[in-house]
Amino acid sequence: MNQNRKVKYKLLILCLLNGLGFVGLSQPKKAVIQASNEEFANLIMEYSNEIIIDVRDTAFYNNQIIQGAILVPTQAQLNQLVDSLDLDTPLLVYCSVGIRSKKACEVLVKLGFKTIINLEKGLDKWREKQFPVETIP
Repeated sequence: MNQNRKVKYKLLILCLLNGLGFVGLSQPKKAVIQASNEEFANLIMEYSNEIIIDVRDTAFYNNQIIQGAILVPTQAQLNQLVDSLDLDTPLLVYCSVGIRSKKACEVLVKLGFKTIINLEKGLDKWREKQFPVETIP
């Protein structure tokens, strides 16, 4: 076999292996799902093992959360929470208007989580559309 043919053969094998997920040359990029209020509410009901993360700063907290949410206002607290989670755990993330949660979702992607859903336009729009919130002391 000549040298050119050997190179083509090796490239073909490498491409096939990569396509089957054996070689990590170009793995598909994980994406954050941007969910409307309706979609977010449906996903809360659909998943049985999700973690709902409220990343609002405590100044915007107002003692109201989406039922079952965990308030995680700082990067350090987010890191501490995710250290205890399986990467397959679905994470539903929100903040007041969607900006802070979008940044938190980018961090979660980098950490390797597979299912990350961000509430578009945040809790302000959620309340405006009269989706349920829980008032806590």
